[in-house]
Amino acid sequence: MVARDLGDVLWLLAYGLDPWETATPCSPDRLPRPDQKRTTLPERFAPGRRRQLRSLGGSAERRRDGAPFDSHVQALSGFCHHAFVYGRGIETLLWRYARAGAALGITVLDRVVTGKRPLDQESLKRLCEDPTLAELEALLRIPVDRLLGARDAAALARANERRQRLLDGVEVACGILTDDMIEERIDRPKAAGSQLSVAAIEGCDAPWAALLDGVLTMATEMPYEIAFATRS
Repeated sequence: MVARDLGDVLWLLAYGLDPWETATPCSPDRLPRPDQKRTTLPERFAPGRRRQLRSLGGSAERRRDGAPFDSHVQALSGFCHHAFVYGRGIETLLWRYARAGAALGITVLDRVVTGKRPLDQESLKRLCEDPTLAELEALLRIPVDRLLGARDAAALARANERRQRLLDGVEVACGILTDDMIEERIDRPKAAGSQLSVAAIEGCDAPWAALLDGVLTMATEMPYEIAFATRS
């Protein structure tokens, strides 16, 4: 016999079946009578399972004959699904914070180095929302040389290389949303006007997958870049 969970194990033990006996074929008709002294614990933690125990015998007979362990497959599938949903939720939350920090940081830094007026409350609120793919691309296309100012050539080259990887990530995000193999795909103009945290398609790669690491790094670096620019 194979117990499905702890409740089944407790009832098997109440029937006096030891580990060796529970591992061998046992017909439901050959189940012994339960020891009443041993039923207190299973009645407490698994009430109502006494009748189900006989169905375990039938399940064991089917599995002995080669039937698959359906309950185990279903349980594993359920665990994987919940793990995916949890991971995607954490990643979505991280993306929202990262892109807000990066978008706000780039905008403020650009205003500092170019001498533009400070942001008003409405503009600030908008930057804290999820930018569309087109808005994110526009921010990433602000020249690195203008933002970083007087840096050595090697530092500027590294910054431009990182920026190009982010622009490539924007293209990857657009490709995920417009993939011909996906039934829920959207066209390129709609993808450009979409917010990635909203446009993510269930069961597909996250559209921000190629952007998250770079955008998160940018968000953490922006306060230092702004402080450097204000002192210069």
